[in-house]
Amino acid sequence: MIEIEKLYFTNKNRLDWKDVEVEIKNISGSVFNNEKISKEFNIDNKAIDELTHSRYNMKLKGKLRLIKANLLMYLEEIIKDMDNERWKEDIDTKHKNIAKNRWYRYDIHFNYPVRDEQGNYIDKQKYKATVVLRSAEDNKLYLYDIVDIKK
Repeated sequence: MIEIEKLYFTNKNRLDWKDVEVEIKNISGSVFNNEKISKEFNIDNKAIDELTHSRYNMKLKGKLRLIKANLLMYLEEIIKDMDNERWKEDIDTKHKNIAKNRWYRYDIHFNYPVRDEQGNYIDKQKYKATVVLRSAEDNKLYLYDIVDIKK
């Protein structure tokens, strides 16, 4: 279970995904290992772009926007905690160039802090989400997006 402790973004009305992109851009080129499933996962510029500017993000409203933005600050922990691997063939031809082999999905579970108006911690709520990864032509797995965030 991932513990989201620090909230980097707190104003759902003023959240700009470009600010989120700036915060996570420095991990592009990183490789993280998930020891539970004995696999390495890569983060590249395509991942950063999709994580911060996806169609899924544009549909998010209110608190879920903030939750995803703050969750992205914990990408290393997310990769290390993923489980329940499943795969899916690519049905959208727009992605044929970047996911030559297939798409993988993993589950994550995390606790998100609940704060009062003054910003004091009062509780935590449990959430789950799906991490989408692409298997590229080089046979490496690349982070693609985090979707289906639910309580």
